[in-house]
Amino acid sequence: MAKVLIEEGGAALDATTDTNENVLHIAARSGDHADVIRAMLNRESALNADVVMDDGFTALHFAAFNGYEQVTRALLEGGATVDVRSPEGTNPLGAAASNGHAGVVRLLLEAGAEVDQADEEQFTALMFACDNGHDDVVGVLLEAGAEPNEANDLGMTSLMWASFNGHTNIILRLLKAGAEAAVDLTDQKGYTALMYASQMGHSLAVQKLLAAGARWDLRTTRGVTAATLACRNGHDALCTAYLLKTGIRETSSDTPTMHPSSLGPAWR
Repeated sequence: MAKVLIEEGGAALDATTDTNENVLHIAARSGDHADVIRAMLNRESALNADVVMDDGFTALHFAAFNGYEQVTRALLEGGATVDVRSPEGTNPLGAAASNGHAGVVRLLLEAGAEVDQADEEQFTALMFACDNGHDDVVGVLLEAGAEPNEANDLGMTSLMWASFNGHTNIILRLLKAGAEAAVDLTDQKGYTALMYASQMGHSLAVQKLLAAGARWDLRTTRGVTAATLACRNGHDALCTAYLLKTGIRETSSDTPTMHPSSLGPAWR
């Protein structure tokens, strides 16, 4: 019925809420009205597909965040800007990647989305996918040419995010895609991917990083090594393995275990 009313011009499309939300946003958020969205965007004097709510988000943001493939396709076909950004720089590709929606990620890339676009904190779609453990999304992004060694405002790379969270399969994907050549990159605190994996006690991730040539003897800006991070955070088996490998004992001050970013982007 809604589709018929829209097509025959019997439904007003320009009404908005007090947050500037219109019928296009509502339809996109619901996820099952792709035909209605097409009708709205195809009607004479149709809606602008890029209408922005007060929070800076468009219908395409909602569709991407929720993984609605048919709605995403309808919006793109209706002229939605594929790389539209909120005031904080949030883009549909990052929203889809952060939530593991590989199908939507593919649609956006096919429509011309810039694979390495970043938000205002320089987080890319690949970083979001690596942080949240979305292996299939990582594969899609890397196949599309995503740069594995890009760093955000904290100096953290996708490999560091994957290592912090112990996503071993993703670590292997990244190493194969070019991260191995830069496996010892450091962030603003002097942490490497190996240090993050060690801090969190991810033994298999540590093993894969060492096999890729990661240096265990590097130190953070506070003089702490990967071995220190493993030992001081109570990862006894990993600590013992480090001590057997290196033959050293660390005396550096403790480093608390914490997520590397205290305030992440809204779509994480």
